[in-house]
Amino acid sequence: MKTELDIIDIGEELCQSCAYCCLNTHIPVQLDDRVFEYYQTLGLDVQRDAANQDVGVLNLGACQWLVIRDGVYVCSIYSTRPKMCKDYNCVAWAKCAGVESEIVKHALGVYRALNEA
Repeated sequence: MKTELDIIDIGEELCQSCAYCCLNTHIPVQLDDRVFEYYQTLGLDVQRDAANQDVGVLNLGACQWLVIRDGVYVCSIYSTRPKMCKDYNCVAWAKCAGVESEIVKHALGVYRALNEA
């Protein structure tokens, strides 16, 4: 049984079956006090990093293009999704950050389920 994912494991089938990052869109942002207050004024969910107040995460919630088909979350614009989505790879980002992220743990569970069937 596979215990971790490699960057090459993140393909269309796994990505479309997982959708964890699409359900919880978190965008890293640079923050100074003015930008932080502006985001808050707009009513956006923005959190500062406890260790470095100049960076944080903007939580946009679920992606508007995520739909449920046959009981599974699916990107309704996968073939024409934005560059940000095309460039994103949860395993690559986790390895760069040096963390075992919840997204990767979830993706590993989905990967196992897909390969058991």
